[in-house]
Amino acid sequence: MLSILIPVYNYNCFSLVNSLQQLALAAGLTFEIIAMDDGSSVKYAENEKINQLANCKFICHNINIGRAAIRNHLGDAASYDHFLFIDCDASICSGQFIQNYIPYLNTNQIVCGGCTYASAPKDALHSLRWKYGITREGKDAIKKQKTTFNSFTTFNFLIPKSVFDNIRFDESITTYGHEDTLFGHELRTHLQPYIHINNPLIHDGIEDNETFIRKTEESIISLLSLSKTGKYPFLKKDSKLLLTYEFIAHYKLCFLIRYLFRFCKPLLIKQLSSTNPSMRLFDFYKIGFLCSIRRESVIMSFNAMDH
Repeated sequence: MLSILIPVYNYNCFSLVNSLQQLALAAGLTFEIIAMDDGSSVKYAENEKINQLANCKFICHNINIGRAAIRNHLGDAASYDHFLFIDCDASICSGQFIQNYIPYLNTNQIVCGGCTYASAPKDALHSLRWKYGITREGKDAIKKQKTTFNSFTTFNFLIPKSVFDNIRFDESITTYGHEDTLFGHELRTHLQPYIHINNPLIHDGIEDNETFIRKTEESIISLLSLSKTGKYPFLKKDSKLLLTYEFIAHYKLCFLIRYLFRFCKPLLIKQLSSTNPSMRLFDFYKIGFLCSIRRESVIMSFNAMDH
């Protein structure tokens, strides 16, 4: 018995739900599909049609409660003993997608199915997110299939209800990013291994270049804020970005990186928004941005102490 759970925000997911329903019916499963809208600012009337599909329902929240909390609410609303979490901006690329998860429904195994991308971006305005997905997430997915306790992603994963009820998403995270990082760490802490299999969905919700850069900055701000709370000391070991920052700080290079970043930022954004964005320059953009906001946060802390 399977509960397929889809958090929704500003996206039309009717086609995804319809495809999943057809695959689950063909597999002969006892199942339900719950799509839950997290207070979207853009409403899609077609999502309401989900309620007309057998074993499917669409639940709409009036307020935005965050990426962590909405997944916990989905788990609370689910009826069956295995949860398959899927992001709303996915689409099916294999008629065996549901079938490939069936062998794990009689186990206590947590399984990440992975994601893939279209063979080309839909236009030049979406080149950065597409190339990042192809070159970084795509290659990482192949490596992950050979390991356990590797990077955890919430895009497409199966988890037993009994495990989820004990290890839930940290609802204190209301900003963008890293709820999957913390959830994966909780799995490791509770000695709940997860595996990666080749059962991807296509990631269709590719942000335009400007939006992806802005979301990357939001994610870095969130990462720094989480690290500064002291509640998540493991982040300094698990985050490559924080590890790089610690290396730079140790050798007193933050000023140089910060200066270069501020001087070159317009040129970086122009290059990252081109038809062939450089991932090395994107890495530099992230560490440069972190060095900049880290200094600002230190200055704000000193100013607060003065008052």
